[in-house]
Amino acid sequence: MVEQMIALAHLFITYIFGHGISYLSRGKAMNILKIVLQLLLVGVFTFFGIMKIIGAPDMVLAFQSFNYADWFMRFVGLLEVGAAACLLLGLILRKQSILTNVGGFIIMILTIGAVCSHFFRQKNIGEGMIPLFVGLVMAAVLYLHNRNNTKQLTS
Repeated sequence: MVEQMIALAHLFITYIFGHGISYLSRGKAMNILKIVLQLLLVGVFTFFGIMKIIGAPDMVLAFQSFNYADWFMRFVGLLEVGAAACLLLGLILRKQSILTNVGGFIIMILTIGAVCSHFFRQKNIGEGMIPLFVGLVMAAVLYLHNRNNTKQLTS
């Protein structure tokens, strides 16, 4: 199943970027996909983290509906911005690839908490699907990141 998903992602990247990248190996195509997804996650978590830190009204209402304190909302925002910084630094400083794993681990914990908050505290399964999807994207990025690092270590 993983091989089928990789083949599908390779076809997707070839379709998006045109036939000019058909010379790329599957591994390089997966690395491009990982970088694109990682940058998207950096943008999403930076934006929503800052919204929590500054106390945007939508974020305040969401955390009040979960019966969480304002300080907890700001703490989650700091964790999100910190995790996004780790993901970005993991891309920039390729030698420090542990940063990608640290940021990814923080994001996975936060998305599990968000899914549980939506499902069990707010009883809103529909809104809980968004952090669930984000967590799956993060899991895919971590899989591709560690898959590439494992191949480099064994070569």
